[in-house]
Amino acid sequence: MAQCTALTRTGAQCAAQALTGSQFCFTHDPNAAGQRAAARQKGGINRKRSVNGSALPTNLDLESAAGLRAATAIALNDLWQVEHGVGWGKVIASLVRVQADVVKTVEIERRLDDITAMLKAKGML
Repeated sequence: MAQCTALTRTGAQCAAQALTGSQFCFTHDPNAAGQRAAARQKGGINRKRSVNGSALPTNLDLESAAGLRAATAIALNDLWQVEHGVGWGKVIASLVRVQADVVKTVEIERRLDDITAMLKAKGML
C-alpha cells in the first residue's frame, strides 16, 4: 500500500497508509467525509454505553443510598473490565471507598426504618 500524500499541520507527510484506489488515508480523503462523520457519530453513541456494551441506566435514584449504591456498583463493574494505568487504580480505590460508605449508610437507613416501625407499633410515634 502507498503512503498518504496529504501534509499534516506541521508540514510533514502523513504517515498513514492510503486507501485502496486513493492517494489519501481515511482521515484525509475528501471522498470519505461522510464515512468519517458516521464514524464520529457512532463513536459518540458508543461512548454512552458501558464497557460491557449494555446501555447505562438513566433512571437511577441518586438521591437515595440504595440508588447511589447501584450507581457505584455499575461504575465499578464497568471500570473493572478496562485495563488502565495508575489513574485507573485511584478511581477504583475511590469508588470502593464510596461504595463502602454507601453500604454503611444503607444499613443505617434500614435499621432506622426498623426502629421507626417498632416504635409506631408500640404507639410511641
